[in-house]
Amino acid sequence: MPERLHDPFLELPIFNVESRLRRVRNHVRDSPKRRVPGAEAAAIACLHVSYFSGFFRSCTGVTFRRWQEHVRIGSAALLLTQSAAPVRVVAERVGYHDSRTFQRAFLRVIGCTPISYRSLRRQALLDASFAITKKCR
Repeated sequence: MPERLHDPFLELPIFNVESRLRRVRNHVRDSPKRRVPGAEAAAIACLHVSYFSGFFRSCTGVTFRRWQEHVRIGSAALLLTQSAAPVRVVAERVGYHDSRTFQRAFLRVIGCTPISYRSLRRQALLDASFAITKKCR
C-alpha cells in the first residue's frame, strides 16, 4: 500500500474536532479513484446538501469540491515521486480519466505540469543526495 500523503488539506484541525467532517475526509481519502459528489458527502455528514456546502466552507475555508481536488492532486503528486508509472496511469489512479483535465487540475493546484513536477522532484532528490554524499567525505 502506498504511503499516505501528508497533505495540509487532509490534516485541517477541524477534522479532529468535527466528527461529521472527519467521516467525510475518511471517505474521500479511502475513495481516491472517484470524485465524491457533494450530495454523497452531505449524506455521510448527516447534513442537508445545501447546508453541507456552507458548513464545509465555513469550517475549512474552501469549498468541498476545491478541497477534494487538492486531496486528489496531492495523492497524484505522491505517486509521481514514488513510482515510474506514466502520468496517464497516475491520473487514472486518482480518478482522472482525461489526461488534459488532470494536467489542468495539477497545474492549478501544484503550479506546474505533472511531468515538470516529477522532473523537479527527482532533481531535488539527486541534489539532496549529492549534498549528503559531499558532507560525508
